[in-house]
Amino acid sequence: MANTMDLSTFLKELQESGTDGTSRYNLRNENEQTKERVGSIPKLKKEKKKKSKLLIPVELAIPFNPTTGKADDTYNPDKKFRPQLAPTTVGLMLKGYADSNEDVKQTFMDKAGVDNWDTSDHEHLTADDKAILSLEMLSAIRSLSHRRMSSSVISLMKSIVISMISA
Repeated sequence: MANTMDLSTFLKELQESGTDGTSRYNLRNENEQTKERVGSIPKLKKEKKKKSKLLIPVELAIPFNPTTGKADDTYNPDKKFRPQLAPTTVGLMLKGYADSNEDVKQTFMDKAGVDNWDTSDHEHLTADDKAILSLEMLSAIRSLSHRRMSSSVISLMKSIVISMISA
């Protein structure tokens, strides 16, 4: 994995494209969404020779500015930093930046409730890295409960993320 993206390069690309990594029209603000009671998702029919797959949207939703480690006007709990990249790529990018910025590293450790986080290896995500960053994944999955998803699908998604962490 020698092609690890750097956070400053990614933020520069976002700035050049005219976006800032948040929802442009505030559509992904969990506080603005209302919960509507709807029927459950229809069960998948069990037929022979039918293949069904469940596509789970997994993203990292970081409720603070990833460059400073503190919530500000751009990135806060209402407007989270949601890079449209794979969670592994974002995790490696944030791990590399946390190695050079002690405030960001301390913010992630405080949110996860850990005392020590080894950020020296920028090429691989360890079990500790996944545990620290998975809290952001689980919070993004929790935000899906405000959308039109049944509780069984939400619990399935949480169990998949937890099994990804322990693997």
